[in-house]
Amino acid sequence: MFRKGFGSSFVSLRPSAVLVGKRPDIHEDLFHLALCRQHLRGLTNSVDRVVSMHPLAVLNPLEMKRLETYVKLWYGMEHMNKCSWENLAVCLSDEPNGGWVTWSGISSAIPTLRRSSGLIASPSAHRVFLLKELFASMGFASFQHLADTARVPLYEVHKPLLGLKYSHMRQALGNAQHVGNVGVFGLCALACVSKRHV
Repeated sequence: MFRKGFGSSFVSLRPSAVLVGKRPDIHEDLFHLALCRQHLRGLTNSVDRVVSMHPLAVLNPLEMKRLETYVKLWYGMEHMNKCSWENLAVCLSDEPNGGWVTWSGISSAIPTLRRSSGLIASPSAHRVFLLKELFASMGFASFQHLADTARVPLYEVHKPLLGLKYSHMRQALGNAQHVGNVGVFGLCALACVSKRHV
């Protein structure tokens, strides 16, 4: 439904279209993410200090260096059909100088979500994608207006009362497939089957 998919039956959602979180959503995500970050251990005793810091302050030094490298690579793509600055989205668990690289530099699509994919950042928005936004990109009604439109209950992403941390929900996201997306794919597959071959 939202993700890049098989053939032209799926709508490819641009990264910039996923960045719909408002200030309270950003603060909530920032707080839960900060609780899982080693370099922010001292800050998490004060909610005010966490929500007042810059959203990119949740990145550790290695992630910040990778983000800077991705941006330099994007600027170096002068003669290529690169994505727009607003649609640049990079996976900060990958090493951009070699090996497996996941970003939207050419595709203008959200990097593939994996169980251990780490944080995905938007340089133009100066922040990482919120968990709510990534779950919404997979078809989950993680924002109230999505739930109201679909007439379904709101999907709660942050579940501290269940003992689930930010890292647990991020891993779940990498293993997730919304049943609605499976249904759409199934309908598309059935529509391609010829009656002569049944």
